[in-house]
Amino acid sequence: MHILGLHFIDALIIFAYIVIVLAIGKILSHGVKGEKDFFLGGRSLGKWFQFFLSFGTMTDPGQATTTASSVYRQGAGGAWLALITLFLTPYYWFTAVWFRRVRLTTMADLFQDRFGRRFLATLYAVTTIMMVIVSIAAGNVIALKTLQPLMVKEPAIYSAAEKQMVSEFYEFTALRKARATTPLAGPAASRYEVLKDSYDRGALQPHVTYLQPATFYWVTSILVAVFVMLGGLKASAVVDGVQAVLVIIISVILIPFGLAKIGGVSGLHAKVPEVMFNLFGGVGRVNTPGIQFRHYCWCNFSALWARRPIWRSGVRLRVKWRGASGPSPADSANALSRSRGLLAV
Repeated sequence: MHILGLHFIDALIIFAYIVIVLAIGKILSHGVKGEKDFFLGGRSLGKWFQFFLSFGTMTDPGQATTTASSVYRQGAGGAWLALITLFLTPYYWFTAVWFRRVRLTTMADLFQDRFGRRFLATLYAVTTIMMVIVSIAAGNVIALKTLQPLMVKEPAIYSAAEKQMVSEFYEFTALRKARATTPLAGPAASRYEVLKDSYDRGALQPHVTYLQPATFYWVTSILVAVFVMLGGLKASAVVDGVQAVLVIIISVILIPFGLAKIGGVSGLHAKVPEVMFNLFGGVGRVNTPGIQFRHYCWCNFSALWARRPIWRSGVRLRVKWRGASGPSPADSANALSRSRGLLAV
């Protein structure tokens, strides 16, 4: 039995996940009494939820697709695309604790307090909002393209227009394959240009899916907005925790199945060129050993260097400390100095 192209068990799992997410938001909404509870989770997330919140912040649905594509094209060295933030982690070991003690709500507040300019805080907030919009949009597009092939109609129930669309897709792929070997001429070339225009617009697909873009975007956006508005940061942390556990478990499960499919590790080495296993290099246009690793390292160090004006905030911020329960401002400044030294090393 299938529901919209999905096996009923798969559909049941998705439905249960949606219900659980909304239930988490509803349950945690009772603890949201003010701005601090909504934006900071009442400062009571704990170490595990802070870890999962950071894990969820650094991962998204698009990373699996983009990393797999990079590794497929460039070999193991392409994995550095997903590990680009690896060398930034020591920065957060210190700043996470420090920012918790400064008693500010958002990073925009930090810019205003550090530089004394409300304009900078507003600029930071607007820029971050735009970045989040682009990031969410990209994640939705990738998620849609991943789910659409899983929710396809049976060819027997295609309409006449849908049959023609699928037929033209395979006609286009045949012409593209022929064009790669010999130039097309006459009617074949004209037909190829017409089909290519349709293909570039997304009008040609190898299948017909139940999942329409507008419906998917509205449903997912409303779902996320509802549970975040209900439970705030704590709801996001709990959901990120659930998703992180699922991502880790599913990722580990996939490895033995994939290896078994190609004949184990020996089968993998037999099918893949040896150069593809170079972790600090790659193939293709970027084929110098280690160039990818160095490139990603320099990107990280440049990002850290750009944060230096914010690091100095530890000295200037007007912090409300909880008596003897936390470090003094001088200790905070010393910790930041030590973090900068560690990162320099």
